[in-house]
Amino acid sequence: MMTFPSSHTNECIKNLHCSVAWALARVRSVFEVTSSGGAVGVSFVLCLHYIVPCFTTVYLCSCNCQISRNTTYGHSERQVPETKKAESPLKIDLVSQVFRWLCALPVDRGEMFTVFTMRRMLGLHFGSHFLGARSCSSYVSKMRYLMRLKEDDKACQEALHSGTILLYHKLAPLLRKTETGAYELPVFQAPDVSGILDKLGKDKELLNNSVLIGCSDTHVAQFSLDVGAVEQAAAEGLCGGVFVDLRKAFFLLQNSDVPLVTQGQALLRWHQTHGYCSATGRPTHSNQAGSQRVCHSSGIIYYPQMAPVVIVLVSDGKRCLLARQSTFPRGMYSALSGFCDMGETVQETLRREVAEEVGLELDSVLYSRSQHWPLPQSSLMIGCHGTVTSGNTQISLRGSELEDARWFTLHEIQEALKRKIPARDKKEGPSAFWVPPSYAIANQLIQEWAGQQLKL
Repeated sequence: MMTFPSSHTNECIKNLHCSVAWALARVRSVFEVTSSGGAVGVSFVLCLHYIVPCFTTVYLCSCNCQISRNTTYGHSERQVPETKKAESPLKIDLVSQVFRWLCALPVDRGEMFTVFTMRRMLGLHFGSHFLGARSCSSYVSKMRYLMRLKEDDKACQEALHSGTILLYHKLAPLLRKTETGAYELPVFQAPDVSGILDKLGKDKELLNNSVLIGCSDTHVAQFSLDVGAVEQAAAEGLCGGVFVDLRKAFFLLQNSDVPLVTQGQALLRWHQTHGYCSATGRPTHSNQAGSQRVCHSSGIIYYPQMAPVVIVLVSDGKRCLLARQSTFPRGMYSALSGFCDMGETVQETLRREVAEEVGLELDSVLYSRSQHWPLPQSSLMIGCHGTVTSGNTQISLRGSELEDARWFTLHEIQEALKRKIPARDKKEGPSAFWVPPSYAIANQLIQEWAGQQLKL
């Protein structure tokens, strides 16, 4: 709700609120009528038709209100001269408040166009003086919208019915093959999913188990839903796709799709493994967004968490060290990695892991980047580069964690980065050396190292 410093504006503000609410209500009805028919042009004209009276009220309020700038606005108290009471500084005070209110206003898709248009109209009418008032960036607006969905179950449920949904079957995401042979993430609307569940003989209430994973730049909420309770083949037939293990999906999806599908899977996995309170053993209950689970017996609130993991590409100045585990695909080598122990810093974990796994002592470390990684459990990968001295390069494996570790030259790395994965060239054989896919942080560390070597 807006607040204003003078009681003289109460009647004007009441008119303003009524006008804004009326415009939003009218535009919502327009979108409900035209959304299915795609009459975007008609919607645009009608929206302007309803907005103009609203902003006529805004303008009249700003002209007629007799307000003085005072400490309420963070300025030193100064009485506006009588001849200037209707000038732009007075209007700017009121309209700036309106603009800030519009920036923070929680809206659904139908109302979004109206509010964004209102913001634009205010900026065009009042120009640079008005734009001097601080406004919410698109990123801040997006984050505030997501925060509201996490805190307000009703708002989140409304967003679910107007948002998009990614489907999983026992944590395997649904992929669809395109005409070009590539794979994409198909997205569904709530009515589509309800229809699919109905055809499969499942309760439509299963839709409410969807968890919020984000929203688009236009504030269209994005959810993920696991339909593991239905028969897989039947669901694939109705959805027009195939459920693929996430490890395989990494090699099939575009890099831009991977963060969304991994976040959705990680949240679904967390909910599946946190159904009971660790203190009481009683069931926990999720909020609508899936951003927390609560034990009503103890009052304990559980939030999704990630385990910190370091991953380091070790170099001796001319070569880099890669290793493989027995569980890796044949021929694949990657950077060294390990979980942080309780109380360790990132630097301490890096030095310990390298010493434990390959018997080397790091001389220096440099942070590069981080990445969420959903396997085997949700982890925050902290990527670094590490160096060892030229006299400290003798690898010594201990234990069964690593199957092999060795040094690779720049030429070998360049060839591996070019190689299709997994290698299918008969001359190279199935065990040809290759590295993780381009999305993986290990691949990015390797590419960074190769780029630096070329500059030497």
